[in-house]
Amino acid sequence: MSSDMSCPKCQSENTQKISLIIQQGTVETEGQSNTFGSAIGSDGSYASGSSTTTINTSSQSQLAKKLETEIDEYRKKVGGSPIMGAYVLLTFIGVPAFIYAGYKAGSFFHATWIGWCVGICLFIVGAVLIDTLDKKGWFAPDEKTKVWWDRLDRWGEAGCYCHRCGAKFIPGSDEPHFTTMKVE
Repeated sequence: MSSDMSCPKCQSENTQKISLIIQQGTVETEGQSNTFGSAIGSDGSYASGSSTTTINTSSQSQLAKKLETEIDEYRKKVGGSPIMGAYVLLTFIGVPAFIYAGYKAGSFFHATWIGWCVGICLFIVGAVLIDTLDKKGWFAPDEKTKVWWDRLDRWGEAGCYCHRCGAKFIPGSDEPHFTTMKVE
């Protein structure tokens, strides 16, 4: 008798949620090393020192690494939010513009503080403008991208893996795994 978590391909009960495989198959460790040293000079002088080193490591099982890599590659194909590009653009264009406006306005008004105020105001206006346009939907992803993001969310929440045959499935659904679908 099969449960709702059994594999639709081979009917095996040896299945597990993909998110749990990644979580339980990833181990983060932190270690600390302390080193001490001292020296005595020929003239009787004394010197000592100490050092502490912290080492962080992460290791994954082969299956966890494989499944996480599939998810990461899918995310790269689908793409991220275009709003990030707008904020990056504001940073790389806004900061130099802020400095330039501060310099020019300071020269024009013969007061540096006025120049910097103008530059800061221009930067804030740019950030508010981007935020306003984002709320109005100017930077929203297209419908196709939303569908792909929703698919990834579904698989992240409910996706299962069969340890017997390697099938990936969502219990009670016949939706194919995202790695079998072509991202256009």
